Amino acid sequence: MNFVNSGFICYTPRMIACLNGKFLPKNKVLISAFDHGFLYGDAVFETLRADNGKLADVEQHMKRLQKSANFLGIKLEWPLSEIGKWAEETVKLNKFKTSRVRITVSRGENDFDFNSCKSPTLLIHCDELIIAPEIYGGIEAITMTLGRSMPEVKSTNLLPMIWAQRKVDKKKVGEVIMVDNDGFVREGVTANVFIVKNGVIHTPEHDVLAGVVRDKVIKLAQKDEMEIEKRDFKIEDLFEAEEIFLTNSVKLIVPVNKLNGKKVGNGGAGAVTKKLMEIYE
Repeated sequence: MNFVNSGFICYTPRMIACLNGKFLPKNKVLISAFDHGFLYGDAVFETLRADNGKLADVEQHMKRLQKSANFLGIKLEWPLSEIGKWAEETVKLNKFKTSRVRITVSRGENDFDFNSCKSPTLLIHCDELIIAPEIYGGIEAITMTLGRSMPEVKSTNLLPMIWAQRKVDKKKVGEVIMVDNDGFVREGVTANVFIVKNGVIHTPEHDVLAGVVRDKVIKLAQKDEMEIEKRDFKIEDLFEAEEIFLTNSVKLIVPVNKLNGKKVGNGGAGAVTKKLMEIYE
């Protein structure tokens, strides 16, 4: 089996995809060269994880897809429940034990009109997900002055993140943590950021994408009566943290054991991070 490597994750080439509700082999999936998603990055997306054929957090992802589409004025012609069912069917057809599922909706062909959406394009595809287990012992991250242009929307227009990911690949580290021009920590290129300082868990409150796993971790921590705060903090807090961990819908919770070449805490997953990982599982 051929794998496409991406850092600590491997994907197999996708086999069956869903285009506008129709299930097709990979080589039959055709989208117009005049689609707004291709021409302008005028599209929104969600990435989900599926284990043993079951998608995680479908309802939360569908709500965020609708919110992103509304923000850009992209019409969802299909009920959210139907999109969710198509995503589940795509997972079943590809028969992977663990999958990364991507749902993308573009404005479709629409000339130079950004105020209407006559015929949107919906694509759902699925790859086998194989995550190197060693990442859960901790990864290395670097900081970079960078920001998401519109954190209110999960858009395919990701040039700043692509630029940062190229830096990550060259340096062979696991993640870039973005810091804005005022020195406030925002999020990772592919993940939300949490720190533990003086025993309290903190995650940035403003100018970040509202991650599905981020929200779940906050609720789980509160339920377990752990002290957690949504508040903005600066890069100095990041370097003074006892623990740092990242969350996203594919890798879930991943500790950071090294930041800009310096050890974080004891150099492995800290006690609070380990507890949250156990609770999440």
